[in-house]
Amino acid sequence: MPITTLGNVRTLLQITDSDSPYNDVISLLIPIIQDWIVEYCNNHFLDDRVQYSGSTFSFATNTITDSENGFEDEGFVANDDIDVEGTDGNDGIYNVITVAAATLTLSISNLVTESSGDYVTITRITWPPGVKLAAARMIMYDLKRMNQMGISAESKGDYSVQFSVMKNAGYPDSILGMLNPYRYVKCR
Repeated sequence: MPITTLGNVRTLLQITDSDSPYNDVISLLIPIIQDWIVEYCNNHFLDDRVQYSGSTFSFATNTITDSENGFEDEGFVANDDIDVEGTDGNDGIYNVITVAAATLTLSISNLVTESSGDYVTITRITWPPGVKLAAARMIMYDLKRMNQMGISAESKGDYSVQFSVMKNAGYPDSILGMLNPYRYVKCR
């Protein structure tokens, strides 16, 4: 399952209108926030207990195929997020739509057709509840500040305000602090 869902964010924001104009924006922000959190935490949130190596990737069918029919045996299920590493052109995080013994069907269509060897690893991602909540709060924060993006200062009459330069994508410490238990220090 992705780091958060449209439904989870709508609940947190108390959006009850099913045709809310924010739905599309929230849906676009989810993968962006997910990638940002992975980078910020230097953590792919991999579940080492469910792992499989070796597969074939197909652009035409959005699938990863396993010649040993082991995906179901390894515990992959629909709505899993997976991390793929060691390919020539398919490394990344993907969402699984369906699982069969020999096939994972993904929700996206940007795979590069390739046959991979034993050095490719496909690992299920497990998003901790605290990270899911932080992601939803980041989306909420982004929605609230959308009207201020690109504005460095403003004034009206005798009142003026200057916004500070944003670090860490501008998220407040109260949200970033939720991610601290999951951060790994990058070694150079």
